[in-house]
Amino acid sequence: MEIAPYCRMGGHAWGSFIGRSILIPVVINETTPFPFRNLILFITFIVILVTLVFQGLTLPWLIRKVRPEEASPATKSAAETELIIQERLADAGLAFLKGRQTPEMGVNPHYQNLLERVSLDHVFASGKMKGVVDEDNLHAFRQIYLDLLQRQRAILQELNREDGFDEAQIRKYTALVDIEEWKLRERLPEG
Repeated sequence: MEIAPYCRMGGHAWGSFIGRSILIPVVINETTPFPFRNLILFITFIVILVTLVFQGLTLPWLIRKVRPEEASPATKSAAETELIIQERLADAGLAFLKGRQTPEMGVNPHYQNLLERVSLDHVFASGKMKGVVDEDNLHAFRQIYLDLLQRQRAILQELNREDGFDEAQIRKYTALVDIEEWKLRERLPEG
């Protein structure tokens, strides 16, 4: 049976208390006895005993006095919590991007793409919270996106069969496609 590391540490700590007190030499050199050796051993033993007894007897009282509160159960369902998190993240993202917008960024296509994506996330999360999302459109979007990801996977498999492509790069892009699919399935579950 394997002993847990923290148990070994406790055993070492306990052993070091006792061991250090017992390791007080009997004699300093060949003829001179160690002064007050028995007194030091007795005091060490008493300190350890009193500490253990005192802590052992007062711990239940301290726990009753402090009364640690139990973790309160979640009052919202997992789906509600997820929607709230999505909406707040989208709100914060949109506010952040609009606050950082400069005239140069207004013409930057990458910035515009990011702003549109975060805006869509915001509309989606707000609509889900209010219950006004068109489920038919979401289902059609989900299906076409899954088809697109499947096509990208097929292209990556074709590239992997060709010579001259680093397999690590193919795996990296396959993992990115997998992450996109996971995110889609998490945000838009089937049914």
